[in-house]
Amino acid sequence: MKTYQDYKNKLIELIEKHDLIPHQDKILEIAQDNIIIRKTEQDDYSELGNSRFGGYPDLPEGFQWPKSDVPSAIEDTGKFCQFLGQINLTDISLFQDKLPKNGMLYFFIGSNSYYGHIDNENREDAGIFYYPEQIKDVEIYSLTRPDFVLETEDEDADLDNSSSLKNPYKVTFEQSMSLPYWGDVIFQQTMDLYKDEYSIKDPIEISKYESLYREYMDFQKDNNNIEHLTTMFGYIWSDDVNVRENAGFYDGRSSNPENWEILLNFQSDSDIGFTFGDYGFFYFLVHKDDLNKLDFSLLETGTWSY
Repeated sequence: MKTYQDYKNKLIELIEKHDLIPHQDKILEIAQDNIIIRKTEQDDYSELGNSRFGGYPDLPEGFQWPKSDVPSAIEDTGKFCQFLGQINLTDISLFQDKLPKNGMLYFFIGSNSYYGHIDNENREDAGIFYYPEQIKDVEIYSLTRPDFVLETEDEDADLDNSSSLKNPYKVTFEQSMSLPYWGDVIFQQTMDLYKDEYSIKDPIEISKYESLYREYMDFQKDNNNIEHLTTMFGYIWSDDVNVRENAGFYDGRSSNPENWEILLNFQSDSDIGFTFGDYGFFYFLVHKDDLNKLDFSLLETGTWSY
């Protein structure tokens, strides 16, 4: 497992390798801390309250399983959302200061978002829930669960037929540094490489940065044959790179990307069972004012695929 210093050292090494030393201070300035999430082994539910993606959650007594408020292609609103994952905040307490140091964070997505139909206007089709205490007495939904019907071609399919709910995985966390793609608005505003929003001043330097960026991403991925990483905070890679700026447009409070946090960027994973579009990812954005209050009632969410 790599350390934060490993990632920082690698970044400085690549800056030198790609002849970007004149831009080193600004590259380090725009780099943002993030957390890499890696799945390890299948979870047998023997431990309550561990961090997990897929399968069933460990929920406190009385928790109301969320329902989607967005009409589906088959049925009206009111379908149960799917459990995406749970994070025990003690597991990341040393890596971040934006969330509490303990408690549980649950992520749910609606049936529309599962099949890649969600857009930024359909914010109600996903949910994040924070539970401040450590899980003790819980209701395991593998034993008692809502009567949930998946939105598939098979109208009789139920929760137990979903591979995403049969393949729970334990996960580990690493503190890392993330870089913006060269089209990201933060990159454009910080680096002195653009004439304006649409015109590149120095394409050679942009090409060098792109080479650095991709090599650094390979280092983060441990050179494994995976497209991208599941992460918390920082940047995400996407042709639609300005997801935080777009969030402000739909939310109406602020278009400044610095006012938004990417709380989770979940990469499609066939082992767990979630695939978004053409093996893309699903992201949850929260305004920093809301995050400070632990208010997850107004999220900006979306999918992107390759």
